[in-house]
Amino acid sequence: MSNLDDIYSLLERAHRYEDYIAALCPFHDDTRPSFFVHEDFYYCSSCSKKGKTETLLKYLNRNANNIIQIPIKPFYNPWSTWVTQASMERICIRAHRFAVKNSRTFYMRERGIDIETIKELQIGWKDNWIIFPITDQDGQYIGAVSRAGKNKQSEAKYVIPRGQDPNMLYVPSWKRIEKEQIVFLTFGIIDAISIYQLGYASMSTTGGKRLNPDALQHIRKFIVVIPDKGETMGAMQLSSNLGWRGKVMRIDWKDNMKDVNDYFLNYKNHLSELLIGEYNDKNWNYLGGG
Repeated sequence: MSNLDDIYSLLERAHRYEDYIAALCPFHDDTRPSFFVHEDFYYCSSCSKKGKTETLLKYLNRNANNIIQIPIKPFYNPWSTWVTQASMERICIRAHRFAVKNSRTFYMRERGIDIETIKELQIGWKDNWIIFPITDQDGQYIGAVSRAGKNKQSEAKYVIPRGQDPNMLYVPSWKRIEKEQIVFLTFGIIDAISIYQLGYASMSTTGGKRLNPDALQHIRKFIVVIPDKGETMGAMQLSSNLGWRGKVMRIDWKDNMKDVNDYFLNYKNHLSELLIGEYNDKNWNYLGGG
């Protein structure tokens, strides 16, 4: 059992993802989950408390009587079953065919993603999981990500096949990245697809905020990180590691909005203006060093 398994039941309003936990912060009066725990470190995006996960576990065990105990639910990765039935590529192809046939009830349509984009990106649907194939510059399948569908009971929102590199990037269009001067990086795949549908170069992490900056070394472009609401600290840490290429885009979040896709659904024109504004930012002239 990992540290995350031990810690999950000791935090309030905890939600388990594959490689981290989001919960209410135990160090201040938190009203919405702003506390993030990874296998070896934790931090709070609100009060800035941070440290080693081992130390946190000891602290929580000492104060366990003050926490509402929640039974640990086993983490389920659907890929463990799927890959016994067919290859990853075959699974993606079949799931895409099913999604196209059932596009009217497909969750991606509810998130504002049109059928043309679903077809272009080969997005699929299987067992109430959305499947996003990951391809290289030549269009070859190199990985995949599945996201829990609407009302799907899962302790992890995004999951990848076991053994897949968590630093792998999801890129809707490598051609756009080659063409454009600026690439927008999000922490959620549907967010990246929303930006792609607006006509911009975008990409997303496949393992949340904890991305090794080395995964971006081959993309010698200006990279604008767009974090979800409350995740600015993680975005700033990543951006700082990119040097002259990195920047964080600030968004004035509206009520009941938590990510780029929410903004895309409700304020599409304003989101486009924000993206265009990055091209007009004079700071890029000297950040690149000439």
